[in-house]
Amino acid sequence: MQLLGKLIIKSKNKIFRPSDLGFGLDGALYISDFYYPIIGHAQHSIRDKNRDYANGRIWRVTKKDSPLLKSPKLTDRSASDLLSLLKDDLLRVRQLARVELENLDQKDVLEAIKSQASSIETNDSYALEILWLYERLKNFEDTKIIRRLVKSDNINVKRAATRSLRWWKEPLGSDFVPILTSLAKESDARVHVALISVISHLQRSDESLSEVINVIQAKPKSPVSILKEMASWKDLPSIAAEFPLLKVDPKTFVTQWLGKDLKKEGTLYFESDTAQELIVGHSQNPHVNIDINDVPLLRSSGNVHAKDSQNNFLVKKGINKVRFFTSGKSKKPARIYITDKTGRVPQSVTYAAASEQAEMAKVFDSQQALQWKEFAQHTFSAHCATCHMTNGNRAVGPALNGLFGKKQTVLDTKGNKSTITIDEAYIRKAILDPTSLYPEGYPPLMPKIDLSTEKVDNLVRWIKHMY
Repeated sequence: MQLLGKLIIKSKNKIFRPSDLGFGLDGALYISDFYYPIIGHAQHSIRDKNRDYANGRIWRVTKKDSPLLKSPKLTDRSASDLLSLLKDDLLRVRQLARVELENLDQKDVLEAIKSQASSIETNDSYALEILWLYERLKNFEDTKIIRRLVKSDNINVKRAATRSLRWWKEPLGSDFVPILTSLAKESDARVHVALISVISHLQRSDESLSEVINVIQAKPKSPVSILKEMASWKDLPSIAAEFPLLKVDPKTFVTQWLGKDLKKEGTLYFESDTAQELIVGHSQNPHVNIDINDVPLLRSSGNVHAKDSQNNFLVKKGINKVRFFTSGKSKKPARIYITDKTGRVPQSVTYAAASEQAEMAKVFDSQQALQWKEFAQHTFSAHCATCHMTNGNRAVGPALNGLFGKKQTVLDTKGNKSTITIDEAYIRKAILDPTSLYPEGYPPLMPKIDLSTEKVDNLVRWIKHMY
């Protein structure tokens, strides 16, 4: 057994089975040994005489000729004594002290914290432990501590305090968003990761927080940039609890697909009399991707072990659209089924005949057209929010609100300047060929983005009506 490339323990015993390790309060390393002769359980009877449920070994590893630490007493201690253990260098001591403090009377703990005010104010690491203790006690009255720690000179403390902001939104009130915005302007990537995590948890109940993510500057395809994009997926359908169907009715396999090459892609429209949750599944093909009502539901991994899937999804009342397409080197056609939660044909769902699918498609498209703003915002979050803002603030690129009718100096690829009036034609050109005419004062960094005509139309319309 090795740790950090160094051999710690070895044995010639054939039933030596180290399975876990941890440091004790005395500083020694403890290794649990399963001490079991059987490795492959499937090859042995449950009644095999070599199965030993009673014995095992624990090894203690210490540094030669070095004394062990004296384990602090954790039980039957006062709140003040336990608080002092939160300064201990050993993480396990601090963890166990938190647990003991949580079990004491909360009034006694809060009084003890008040008596430690001078130490808390001068020691950010200790203050961070107190912050976590407040959260364990669900006491959020002292907002001074979180305000201070998110500005700490100790970068590790600042990162941890930023992640804790998730629990302090209501206590901080109107100061919450300015604190987030200030942290978004920090240069530390781990602070940004913590901030995105906080906003991801809260933005469903407060959509304005999504704007803070746009303040974060990140290089394209960097980890922070990827997390920003993932945070924009908040409007995608929630993942519901799924129960595997061991058997599905053969009648649930869909055959009315529209498309030129049904081995590669197909579209299906159906009508539901009510909003309900159904299951869409596929078999025989690891390269299948599925969209529901133009929103991604399943994306292929290409892994042969993922050739089958079952996914819960919500259908709306009225006409719904299911689209599949294959990626990678797909050799088998996709076999897709839509069932209720019991694997049977869904009730209150009507599949139109192939001859009626085109008419359903027209009705669906007309309904979706009414939701152009929602789709434009989703496209913006997925492709534009990294570099553009919508609140008038400058970012990598110009803010997108209040553009139409504005005079703008632009440069072409040779650096020649001209003045234009921003209209639909310019916005469309800026999306499709961004470096051909770019605004003065901004670098020509925007990449070409492969967007459908519909998405470009929605974006242009949305930007036009943004003030």
